[in-house]
Amino acid sequence: MQNICQEQTKRTIVSKIVKNGKKVSTSQRRGNKPASAEEPKIHIKKQKRHINYVIFEKKDDIIMTLEENILYLDIETVPCESLAEDEKNELTHIWDEKMQKLKESDPDKYPGEENRDDYIQEAGLYAEFGQIACISFGMFYKDKSQEQQRFCVTSTYGTNEKELLTKFAAMLRSKGNTIKYICGHNAKEFDVPFIAKRMIINGIPLPEILKIYDKKPWDMPVKDTMEMWKFGSYRGASKLKLLCAVFGIPTPKDDIDGSEVARVYYKEQNYARIAKYCEKDVVATMRVYLHILGFGTFEDERITPIPAEPCLK
Repeated sequence: MQNICQEQTKRTIVSKIVKNGKKVSTSQRRGNKPASAEEPKIHIKKQKRHINYVIFEKKDDIIMTLEENILYLDIETVPCESLAEDEKNELTHIWDEKMQKLKESDPDKYPGEENRDDYIQEAGLYAEFGQIACISFGMFYKDKSQEQQRFCVTSTYGTNEKELLTKFAAMLRSKGNTIKYICGHNAKEFDVPFIAKRMIINGIPLPEILKIYDKKPWDMPVKDTMEMWKFGSYRGASKLKLLCAVFGIPTPKDDIDGSEVARVYYKEQNYARIAKYCEKDVVATMRVYLHILGFGTFEDERITPIPAEPCLK
């Protein structure tokens, strides 16, 4: 009798774990999803790899759709007028205190009062003590008449900083759905923060793309060619002039360089010359970016300068 009961129990268990002639796994018996079922995550990852492969496989064609959402830019800055004209106010007093500390930390660079022009020029590197003389920027676009991609570059520049910043902010807002990234050389550390701070100082509301004060570094909509060239290293920051020489790109420093901008601005008052130099930096940055990505040379014939009127007081 005992043997018969054991046999019936065994058959009952077998009938519960076998369905349609197939053995049911432990996870199925517990109500879990079958192990053989495809998970959406795995499928999505495979899809992404496939899409990325297509993008880089067809890079010569796809560059138009990828790069047209990037605004390439560069800025030129000078000491603010009160420092340049040696006015006596609270700002110049704070700057003198700051310069005293700089002299103590680096006496060889700042030896004495006779080199006042040299250390006043240093003020142009700080948004609190400097101002923007020029913003040059460019983007790729599709020339339908010639069926090719071109690069247009222009500037907003002059002595009226508030007006040039207002124009630039209006451009960013008008192209808010087009521009997804800003690209520049050392743009994360200098150009983008400088522009944002000077807009706030001048009472200009920040466009959405410049509201980066609470963003994590990896969420910032900025592509920095200086950072890209480091390839994760914490040292070896390379100047734009060096990368142009390495890649065989025409140097943008064939007329003036950054150290001469304040002189050209205040003494020569040749604002168009500064804008031309700044636009060359934008073109050079664009070419360095393409070289790093492996896209090669972008010909001069495909670059379209767009003249701009200066913003003057």
